[in-house]
Amino acid sequence: MNIINKIIILSILLFTGIGTVSAATGLNVVLSNQNPDPVSPGNFVFLNIKVSNIGTDDINNAKIKFIENANFKLAQGEKKIKQIGTIPAFSNSESSGSYYIGKYKIFVDPNTPQGLNTIKIEVDTQKNSLEYEFDILVQEANPTITISNVEVGVIEAGSSGKIKLELENSNSAILNDIVLNLNLNDVDDKILSTKSGSNQLVIGSLDPNTKKTAEFEIVVNPEAQAEPVLLPITISYEDNLGNTYTQDLSTSIKIDSIPQISFKLDSQDIFTSGNGKITFAIANPGTSTVKGVQVEILPSKNYEIIKGDYEYVGNLNPDDFQTIQSQIFIKNPNKTTLNIKLSYSDSYNLKKEEILQIPLKIYNKEELKQLGLAGSINSNNSTTSIIIWLIIVVIFFFIGKKMGYKKAKKTKKQE
Repeated sequence: MNIINKIIILSILLFTGIGTVSAATGLNVVLSNQNPDPVSPGNFVFLNIKVSNIGTDDINNAKIKFIENANFKLAQGEKKIKQIGTIPAFSNSESSGSYYIGKYKIFVDPNTPQGLNTIKIEVDTQKNSLEYEFDILVQEANPTITISNVEVGVIEAGSSGKIKLELENSNSAILNDIVLNLNLNDVDDKILSTKSGSNQLVIGSLDPNTKKTAEFEIVVNPEAQAEPVLLPITISYEDNLGNTYTQDLSTSIKIDSIPQISFKLDSQDIFTSGNGKITFAIANPGTSTVKGVQVEILPSKNYEIIKGDYEYVGNLNPDDFQTIQSQIFIKNPNKTTLNIKLSYSDSYNLKKEEILQIPLKIYNKEELKQLGLAGSINSNNSTTSIIIWLIIVVIFFFIGKKMGYKKAKKTKKQE
């Protein structure tokens, strides 16, 4: 061995870490790469261990051995010991192609702490046995927090209610500095607000595979319509390596509003027994749409429905107003209540039904005269009678006139 080669070998030995190169043998062992890097707990990692010889003499009968520990185990079917054989001198350069790559598939235990964890490799040669340590970076890949359960009842417009969000850390590592934020300003029409306190909640930490419940009390705007609304949620947190993550989630809040229908008598043109028209006014004074409104006048022995016993109104939006008309014959003026059935569905398509009793305005003859409604006594019949009497009067007028003419003519002839 010439002096130059000796200087080169001595320099390499001085500047190479202990456990990577053996000064006695010229053995050089390095962790070439890990894949994936970092590896998540509970997953497999592939390790390439490069074994080379920086010495001037060949190394014979070499073999490499992976030493298992609590965090790193050989995958099923992997051989713990791999035979290398002879490692030629000066085989450490990439161009030599004489170095050896020991490939291992390793399972990372789910309870492995995040960060750098040590593996051990043993290389045996004809002359000695050496042990090497390498650091494997273990880190949860994009750890996530899930909302595993949401508890929120139906909240009426103008009322308050509690939202319970169950947060779950299904990862193998602890998560810290968890900030839960309800993005109330992003809700349509900004109909949600907090009853007290903040829309933000901080949780110090969440251990692996554990859950914690976050609770908020929110208020729904009185003008909110009865429908589900989407509530955006932002969650930010850190892993134990100080890496920060942010998630955008959402949940649904059901807003309810009791459907309201106003059904009133609008006008009538009959105020005693007989045939007449009745007009009803129907409106929606509430804040939610009332769907598929149907109006039915139920039969009774006290009146007869001539026309308009059923009316399909359809959807009534908030503040909608309509009138419907029916023609009835009042049989008994002493019992003047109409029985009305309203059928409809609320915003969540739940069917509802109401039976209303609508009293008619009925007066006797004296009251009709006092109110100036004398002509309304059996108005349709009265009108018909007047027409008939007018026709009779006209007929008799012409008959009388004709008879008078004939009589006058006869008298004139007799003269």
